[in-house]
Amino acid sequence: MTLGKRLLLFGLLGPPLGFVTAFWILLQIVNTALGEKSTADPGQLILLPLAYIVGIVPALATGGIDHYFRNWRLGPLFTCLAGYLLGFMPIATALAMGFIHGPFVLIFGLIGAIPALICALIARI
Repeated sequence: MTLGKRLLLFGLLGPPLGFVTAFWILLQIVNTALGEKSTADPGQLILLPLAYIVGIVPALATGGIDHYFRNWRLGPLFTCLAGYLLGFMPIATALAMGFIHGPFVLIFGLIGAIPALICALIARI
């Protein structure tokens, strides 16, 4: 797969998969763990343009990293790690200023890691 096609794949699928991971998977797991009711609602799709605005740069960067690892046997795993680290990019300023802290911040990386792994596996088909 060429670099352009890979970036298109990551750019088109990455932000919506990150949205689904954040709002419809991880948030529901946290709500269940806290004993709260589910907050999943189809009306949340109105936030999808915001997911593209916030997630397009990390998704494209992850696509470029995946292109570098395209011939490596463990390439999808490295792409998943890169997606995890780049998942903190949208909240980097809040992290640096100390507004967000504690061990639960590490969950934010999964919002980038899971879509990165899915896109990397699709790119290798």
